[in-house]
Amino acid sequence: MKLRDILFKRYGDVSFLLSTIPFRKVCDFLSTMYREHQNDELWRVYLSNPFRETSFNDWKDEVVGSGKSKEQIETEAKTAADKALAMLNNTSGGAVNGG
Repeated sequence: MKLRDILFKRYGDVSFLLSTIPFRKVCDFLSTMYREHQNDELWRVYLSNPFRETSFNDWKDEVVGSGKSKEQIETEAKTAADKALAMLNNTSGGAVNGG
């Protein structure tokens, strides 16, 4: 996602926001914003697997330490969600719809 897109997604009035930050602190602000954006994306993927048995922080440390790409993480999350849906379908006689 582009920096501009992240800024406009997170903040309504980017011009005003940036005008309130001293120039020497813009890099720190952008670094913090990017880390928060990454954390939000990881949280979204973490929540996509309701059968996960580890805490978010433990899972995040494992994922970040593994060097996996966002696509790999999302593929694994989708696979886990599909398996969970299949398990629900097996126990409910096929009545659960995934989407």
